Amino acid sequence: MTAAHPNAISVRNVSKKYRLFSVPLERVKEAFHPFGRKYHQEFWAVRDISFDVPKGTTLGIIGRNGSGKSTLLQLICSVLTPTSGTVAVRGRISQLLELGAAFNPEISGRENVVLNAALSGITTKEIKGRLPFIEEFADIGQFIDQPVKTYSSGMFMRLAFANAINVDPDILVVDEILAVGDAKFQHKCYQKLKEFQRAGKTTVLVSHDMQAIAKHCDWGILLEAGRIDGIGKPDMIINRYLDILEERPKRVLPSPSPLEKPVSHLSGCEQPSDTQGLLRQFLEGGITQDRCRFRHSYNTSEYRQLSGGAEIIDYLVVAGNICDPT
Repeated sequence: MTAAHPNAISVRNVSKKYRLFSVPLERVKEAFHPFGRKYHQEFWAVRDISFDVPKGTTLGIIGRNGSGKSTLLQLICSVLTPTSGTVAVRGRISQLLELGAAFNPEISGRENVVLNAALSGITTKEIKGRLPFIEEFADIGQFIDQPVKTYSSGMFMRLAFANAINVDPDILVVDEILAVGDAKFQHKCYQKLKEFQRAGKTTVLVSHDMQAIAKHCDWGILLEAGRIDGIGKPDMIINRYLDILEERPKRVLPSPSPLEKPVSHLSGCEQPSDTQGLLRQFLEGGITQDRCRFRHSYNTSEYRQLSGGAEIIDYLVVAGNICDPT
């Protein structure tokens, strides 16, 4: 019997190229030119992307507009086919990529839910059993039976999210769509994401909300100009992203491991007499890299901004003969 694969998603050397034409006529000229003249310019939306998403983890993807985030998600969800490379997805995937992407505006919300369930391989009996939960979570009242084209963007998002999370996916992919909802519904959605995490589900989240990435993600990927600029813990990736936005020199990420666990680099104080020695070791240790994140008391939801003129890279709590190196 083959052991289950540890990764829900595996992306290997994936690139996506588009051909850009200045005017539509150039597309025709290129197609019929007798000598095969090229009229297009190549644009690589993503280039040489490789990473794995372990099962049961939550990945946050951040980056500036145009960095390739949405293209990468569409490749993962098989909405787009890569120009080169491979994407392997293990398990049922449910996605929220953009408003209007999966619903027919001419039919009702209820009919769209049933249609999308059928396309996902869910039986009619199963979806009928889940419809009450979808209707309750979406909370759009009688509009569930009205054509989707009459919905506001907020109502559409409510129904789309309710539908996506109630088809029992193994993997949930969300692209910034939660920004459309009000604060109450966003809180409701994030509570549902926490339930997913506790159930061992895998989530991929793209957002410009750094607080959401820091709070809900186990690790992160930073995209810049279609390439991976960094992989690591959310706070480190966010700091690196802010460096790019502020046009500061990008700080070096201490570890490429996305799922490393905090460890203390100093031993605890076994006796009161150890305090002075530990304090001396701390002050004279020549620390040059950020070690705050290795402390067990470190706030993993922290992220840093402003000018970066000064930075706390480590700390030690000492009170009399009592010290806390963690």
